[in-house]
Amino acid sequence: MREAAMSFITDEKFLIPFLATTGASLTIILLQFLGRYIGNRRKKLYAVAYIADISFRSLFSDLLLKKRTILPHINATKRIISGDLKLLNTMFLGDEFDVLTDAPFDFGFLSEEYKVLLGNDDIDLVQAYEFIVYTNKNGMTQRAFNEFVKSNLKSQYFFNQKTPEAQQDILNTYWDYLDKLKHEGDRNICFVIDAFVPHVKEYIKGKQFLFFSKKSIEKSLLAIEKSVSDFRDALPEKKTPNDIASGGIQRALKKKET
Repeated sequence: MREAAMSFITDEKFLIPFLATTGASLTIILLQFLGRYIGNRRKKLYAVAYIADISFRSLFSDLLLKKRTILPHINATKRIISGDLKLLNTMFLGDEFDVLTDAPFDFGFLSEEYKVLLGNDDIDLVQAYEFIVYTNKNGMTQRAFNEFVKSNLKSQYFFNQKTPEAQQDILNTYWDYLDKLKHEGDRNICFVIDAFVPHVKEYIKGKQFLFFSKKSIEKSLLAIEKSVSDFRDALPEKKTPNDIASGGIQRALKKKET
């Protein structure tokens, strides 16, 4: 019986079709595996290209807003507080106090499919992008700023009815809002440049992407570098961890102790 079985297995009529079918099945399995492998790598690179592009747009927006709007209005407010009534009149006539009426850019989060694919490799990269999106969507300070301007700096007539002390309080509060917006923008700028970009560069250097095009990602990274160069006079001052730790309330307490 064993001999009959061996004879059947080694029979060309059985063996050749069997090997052909097995080879075809293995080829299909291999092609399916390669298809999934290539598809997943392309999806990961698409996800990185997408978040790199959004991060560039976020950075450019923050730099442009700081240079063209926030810093000039901080300087103008300082001059008005120092007694420049002509500039105050110009600001009211041109409705120049109300400068942040446009809604923040509405950047989207990654879909779950791309988030899982990318997160399995590098969850920190996904979280870094979500932080950038969240800070752009938040807009709480901008909304409070707009409400303050609407209530206090839309009418020169009503402003002039207030006492000099009340006018100074309004202008100082306006300056405080601008300073807070500047601080929030600086935080986002530093995060993109010093945390997000190096992380992206390190991720796409991985061996899994060795034979895949990264042109779109590199284009966004170059755009970020160009923005940093073009707006270098608006970049936040570089701070070490020790500088940050010794700033704010820590610095005030240290001065009091000395």
